[in-house]
Amino acid sequence: MIYILSTKKSDGARALVRWINEAGGEAVRLWTMRNVDWDLDEWIVNWGSIIPPGVRKCPGLLNAQVIHNKYKELQVLSNNGIECIEHSLNKQPGWLVRLFKHQESNDLLANLDTGDYYTKLRPISQEFRVHVFQGKSIRLAMKVPRTVHPHPVFRSWRTGWKFSYGTDAQQWASPPLRNLAKRAVKALGLDFGAVDVGRQPDGVLFVLEVNTRPGLEGGTVEAYGRHIMEAAR
Repeated sequence: MIYILSTKKSDGARALVRWINEAGGEAVRLWTMRNVDWDLDEWIVNWGSIIPPGVRKCPGLLNAQVIHNKYKELQVLSNNGIECIEHSLNKQPGWLVRLFKHQESNDLLANLDTGDYYTKLRPISQEFRVHVFQGKSIRLAMKVPRTVHPHPVFRSWRTGWKFSYGTDAQQWASPPLRNLAKRAVKALGLDFGAVDVGRQPDGVLFVLEVNTRPGLEGGTVEAYGRHIMEAAR
């Protein structure tokens, strides 16, 4: 049995359970950690939930610990030699105002004067999402406009952007890009994650953030489902 643990609403978790069952596996959605038998000889895929440090982990638990603080995440990445966005707890002239738990650029669009932390605004020519599972790059997308006038700086669905997994993204699927994403997931002690990577006009790559409960659609659901089933064999 494969358990997909997500204590919050998640279309991705629901899609994973459905795909695994339709592919001939056995999967169940877990909404809570209550009454979970961590001694089970089963696989539990932690889809972005916080598992208390004192909880004994079962051998088949993926992503035993995730960081739900974006600043702390950047600290860990930086301390492990991962090129990432410059960050500070102190307000810096011209830097972006961020919240520890931001989503879909909600903090950037709020025009906040002060926040939880601050990041340096870097020029970005392309932004990618690299899905990594147990040391392998399994899927790659690039953000492309979905509206006529997307936001020129902030790239999210809310600001008029979307992910494309087509040939426009694959032409940028270089070993340095994939390796940076894999190193980022490893540095955070994760088994899997969706790494958002920016590319400057001069070609420099840097990590923006790592998602442990990424949105899934189409071939991405299949990619995760297939690798989860292979790991659980």
